[in-house]
Amino acid sequence: MAQRLRMPRRFFNKAGCGGAGGDDGGDDYCDGCGDDGGVDGGGDIGGYGGGDGGGDGGGLVTVVVMLMVVVLVIMMLMVVAMMVVVVEMMMLLVLVVMVLVMMVVVKVVVKVMAVVVMVMMVFVMMNGRSACTRSLPGDNF
Repeated sequence: MAQRLRMPRRFFNKAGCGGAGGDDGGDDYCDGCGDDGGVDGGGDIGGYGGGDGGGDGGGLVTVVVMLMVVVLVIMMLMVVAMMVVVVEMMMLLVLVVMVLVMMVVVKVVVKVMAVVVMVMMVFVMMNGRSACTRSLPGDNF
């Protein structure tokens, strides 16, 4: 039989009735309620009732899921940025090939270079900067 701790009388006058205790049926201070706020049952001081203290395991799961979503979004943004760079490089390559073909066929170097400069200026104005001026990883923008 477990030994039960006793609390002062004034504590029990303010305590609510606890849950059903181990060996004790009722108590003088609680009028027939289970355990009287000792070790086993335990009501809340003020009479509002104790209630179970459930574990907060959902917080860790939420943090892990949020981190996974952030990582996925960053990866998607990196893929989009890589695609933009690849498309821009391909456009520049096509432009260079077109310039070479025009130079071979037409053999008007000055006019071709003027067209190339104009097209590059328009391209840079549209994108803010071209692929040629992109900074390397770790460099400042």
